[in-house]
Amino acid sequence: MMSAENAIQVKAGRETYTVSRFRGLKAQLIMRLSAKVGRAYPKLATKVAEFEQSYIAENMLRLSRPEAELRFGVEAAEITDEAWQSADGELALKQMPSPMERLAHIWPELLEAAEEPLFDLIAVVSLSNEDLAKADDADGVEGTVEERRRLLLHDAEFEQLIELALAGYEVARGQFGPLVQRLTPLLGMLGMTMGAPEPTESSTSPESEAPTESSPDSSDSETRQPSSTDSQPPTDGLDEKPSTTSPGPPSDSSQGS
Repeated sequence: MMSAENAIQVKAGRETYTVSRFRGLKAQLIMRLSAKVGRAYPKLATKVAEFEQSYIAENMLRLSRPEAELRFGVEAAEITDEAWQSADGELALKQMPSPMERLAHIWPELLEAAEEPLFDLIAVVSLSNEDLAKADDADGVEGTVEERRRLLLHDAEFEQLIELALAGYEVARGQFGPLVQRLTPLLGMLGMTMGAPEPTESSTSPESEAPTESSPDSSDSETRQPSSTDSQPPTDGLDEKPSTTSPGPPSDSSQGS
């Protein structure tokens, strides 16, 4: 994939396609097809979340105290005896599925729900504004998109199709990103005038957004290897009252979950 000013060139099969800024017709088609693909998202997101929960439950890594100290060094060594006792001598580490494992889990549903609009979208991205305008003048946009889709599926390698999709995303982001930022205040104002509820004091107060203390077994944390620059693990220290909480994986207090 080669980029030039306001355009990206992608080789797919025997052809090289130039993806440039979208004019009105091309933007309209892309928005329509993107909406069709997006309709499958809520169902797929739920399926991914369920898969992650079952994966965590089935692949929990439990380390004994010597294993934890070997893996995490001084950070694990500073966890108090009382904390180890309350956790039955085990340090539980959550294992999260990889992006490929998540994709493999939802792939059948993704193809079933969005295969045709997804490949139509890639075909539209590869078509120039001029080609689409000529097809529209001849009332043949649908046939033109179908012909390009067949050509790409027969001629291009799969990763080249992904490159075309990514090129379309990059061009759209560069073209419409600044516009969306400028429109956001206007859209917010229109929402207020059309009856959207105004923010209440409780919903915007600092108290309502204050983070709560989470346990080491929180489901949205991922396993990581501590480095020498990490902060100390959640422990009460050697000179303070021992903690009664169960030990969790050493974490960096400055890093988000």
